[in-house]
Parts: sequence; structure tokens; C-alpha cells
Amino acid sequence: AYTTTAYAVSYTPTTGEAPVENHKWVIHEELEGYKEEAYAPGDTVVINADHMEGMDGAEAVIDSSEQTTV
Repeated sequence: AYTTTAYAVSYTPTTGEAPVENHKWVIHEELEGYKEEAYAPGDTVVINADHMEGMDGAEAVIDSSEQTTV
């Protein structure tokens, strides 16, 4: 277990499906080229996770964040 930032994100799947709003949760380390400090609401990122079809490689906007242990 370790402490990280978990994000709620909105993104359009790479499969062309309808946009996904406020998906919970994507962790900091699952963001492409993540920086050391946490992202802020409104920041644009690329997701490197496959929790759902079309998520990996999708551009997303950070909706909110929460410090947590995973």
C-alpha cells in the first residue's frame, strides 16, 4: 500500500463511444508522463489505464482529486 492522489476524470473513450463524466478513480501513477506534484481540477492529462474499454490513451480533464492510500 502507498499514498497517492486519486482523480475523478471526464474523458472521451478512444473507441468513439459517448463521453464519460466524473469517472472515479484514476490514480496519479496511471497518468501519462505524470509529474511529482498533484494535478488540479481543470488540468488536461492522458490516461494510461484500462479500467474501462477506450480509457487507455484517452485525453481527460481532472474533475476532482483526493489523497488516499491504495
